[in-house]
Amino acid sequence: MSQKMTTDGFNGNDGEDKSHLYHIKQSTYHVNYAPVRQIRTSYRGNDERTPLINGNCLPSNPHMPSYNTLNNSNSDSVKSDSIYEMDIEERPKSGSKLQFMKTILLASLIIYTLISFIFIREKHEAWNNVAVQQNTPVLVDLSESLDLMFPVWKLKAKGTFVSNEYANLTDYEVRFSIIRITEENKKSVMKGPWIAPIAPNFLSLEVGSHEVEHTFVVNKEDHYDDDDHYQLKIETNLEESVGISINISGFSELSLDGILLAAAVLIFLYVLIIFEVVNRTLAAMIGATAAITCLTLIRDRPSLEKVVSWLDVETLCLLFGMMVLVAILCETGFFDYISVLAFRLAKGKLWPLILTLCAFTGILSAFLDNVTTILLMTPVTIRLCEIKNMDPKHVLIALVIFSNIGGAATPVGDPPNVIIISSTKIQQQGIDFGRFTYHMLPGIIFCFLAAMLMIRLLYRDLSNLKFQEPPELVGKKRLMEYLKVEVENLDSIEIEQRRREEKVTLPSPPSQDNEGFTYDSTQMQNLDSGNLCFQSSNELKREIDVWKKACNSISGYSRDENSVRGVLKRKVMALENLLHKHLYDTKPSEDDYLAILEDLQNKYKIRNTPLLIKSGIVMALVISLFFMQSIPNLDLSLGWIAILGAILLLILADFDELESVISRVEWSTLIFFAALFVVMEALAELKFLWWIGKLTQDLINSVHEDNRLIVAILVFLWVSALASSFIDNIPFTTVMVKIIEDLADNNEFHVPLTPLIYALAFGACLGGNGTLIGASANVVCAGVAEQHGYRFTFMDFFKIGFPIMLLTTSIATIYLIVCHVVLDWNY
Repeated sequence: MSQKMTTDGFNGNDGEDKSHLYHIKQSTYHVNYAPVRQIRTSYRGNDERTPLINGNCLPSNPHMPSYNTLNNSNSDSVKSDSIYEMDIEERPKSGSKLQFMKTILLASLIIYTLISFIFIREKHEAWNNVAVQQNTPVLVDLSESLDLMFPVWKLKAKGTFVSNEYANLTDYEVRFSIIRITEENKKSVMKGPWIAPIAPNFLSLEVGSHEVEHTFVVNKEDHYDDDDHYQLKIETNLEESVGISINISGFSELSLDGILLAAAVLIFLYVLIIFEVVNRTLAAMIGATAAITCLTLIRDRPSLEKVVSWLDVETLCLLFGMMVLVAILCETGFFDYISVLAFRLAKGKLWPLILTLCAFTGILSAFLDNVTTILLMTPVTIRLCEIKNMDPKHVLIALVIFSNIGGAATPVGDPPNVIIISSTKIQQQGIDFGRFTYHMLPGIIFCFLAAMLMIRLLYRDLSNLKFQEPPELVGKKRLMEYLKVEVENLDSIEIEQRRREEKVTLPSPPSQDNEGFTYDSTQMQNLDSGNLCFQSSNELKREIDVWKKACNSISGYSRDENSVRGVLKRKVMALENLLHKHLYDTKPSEDDYLAILEDLQNKYKIRNTPLLIKSGIVMALVISLFFMQSIPNLDLSLGWIAILGAILLLILADFDELESVISRVEWSTLIFFAALFVVMEALAELKFLWWIGKLTQDLINSVHEDNRLIVAILVFLWVSALASSFIDNIPFTTVMVKIIEDLADNNEFHVPLTPLIYALAFGACLGGNGTLIGASANVVCAGVAEQHGYRFTFMDFFKIGFPIMLLTTSIATIYLIVCHVVLDWNY
């Protein structure tokens, strides 16, 4: 079926059928007209990502461009060509040098990693089961030697070992020594013995199996020689035979500086992200590579299977499943409807609208996990901000902050709380769902109200929430950057060809049943702004989609096809700039709130009721299972619930093609999470997280017993908050929970554990607001916003999130001290 249209397809003419080929003049578009947001050349269909501020027609004002400026006429060609030359000449040379240096340095890291992989083998743990008894020592051959001068042997042993604080309760022990055997067969003790207390066999069921570790460091004085032979000697004073599992591996002396290596990796990662040296996702991948390289340098190179096991598949499945569910829900117009509803509740006023969104997000995060809440609320927030002509990044930052605060109130609201409440020893303290919420909720309410006031103070100047630059100014920068890249990819012959060619033949857009249209470039010159009248901005959006389809239908294998693709891309840029110009010039006034509301209600309706019903049923089922997930007898994780819910909705929706849904999954966010998990687990392998936890425990033990409770609360709260700001709070919480479990077994630690558990929960959850990568919800929100075209940086988040983190953590400090020190609420 052919479509009847004239003048670039904007206004149809039922009397004419122009179904022959397009002819487009090969000239450059005016630089003043380009989109504000990133232009996606891939076709995604009519989704909810393009801002749609509808009107009967585009406003006719002196600032609105006439159409002959959007598509160059003959009189503009000289000007456009001069723009090409000017952009190339004025390109800063210093930026190119910095770009070159950055590329060389980062590429060198990857090449160095590759070389180290070639020469250093993967480390595989081999456990040997041995039986040892009195007067019958066991010798384990240390055949693995190191290339470096001073080796390090790390010993791990599993058995009925007793911790040092209980060593006085047993008279039995196991001694480990490193024996040197020279070429003359002379034996001598080179290192050791290291003594580990052990329980007798008849107490094995009560004591259980424990793992102990020790490091044998060979110094210069030990005269290590590769020609000598070395063995591990195991002895015991037990008369009966006792079974032990042994693993001993050789490492380089750099392993002693693993904490420094881990700190260097963390600083390197933050430099890449804060200064935006590369894309955030690529920065995380480079950071993961650097962390694995450090492990390789200490001769602890992990296998690929081990690296994959570091990924938190539960979190990744939860994110993927919810992204698919939200993508399908977008097709129904549900978020349009919710946006209009929120606009009506706030009566069109800006601050009531912001506070309503923040309060609703915080409350919802208490019952759903905050990652799911952000996935649901981000599209609604972006749509409302577009309606109010606000830059969505400011409201999105506030939204994710309140999501982290609200998620701290319940055990299922935030991943750190899930880790805490899942610990068996913490459950033995009598902490369940109800008791946890009962203790946390009052403090979270105080933090919530304080954060509201802080947001109001930080956003007191409402003009800062608006778009700071007109779309034509931002569009000019975007298009000039695009032209620079495009010119670099063309040689002088093609540039000359683009200047002198008058017409090219294009394939027809896919939606026109392969029938072409005739498009004469001279028709552009006869249109002015008065002709650009659309029944709705949906019409303009559909027009953009047609041109995107035409662009995507060109393969780009030849020079001519690449030239045509460049013209079509600039055409899409010009049309999307009209849409953004409409958005910028459309500023709803609170005085005509009823008229705006009526217009929004008429235009933003549910588009697919059957699909909405199916989506609602599946979402209700998924959310219900989320609530039931904490029931002990229900062995169904959050990840499985989200994945099965997504598959069920895909079956019910019965789409002819899934590409449009799958393409909306935030793959860059998922890859960022995967890389971040690798970084954090590598830091754990380098003992960095253990070092932080050990410092915390030693600091508490160094204080007098009378003041130990208040110091323990302060240390756990602030160390958790500050560490969770700069380290992902999920692996950090895991380490801190292990410390609490160790303290529970320590009879010399005379401090109730209940306040420390709540201090950890407050610190890990509230600390996630400190930086962009402090919490999972932060990264998800940034990824979704960037895909919608509203990117915010590390520093954008830091300027708002870090002060609020300090404020809410201070309030939590006062709350915990009053409750657990003054009122002695430790039950």
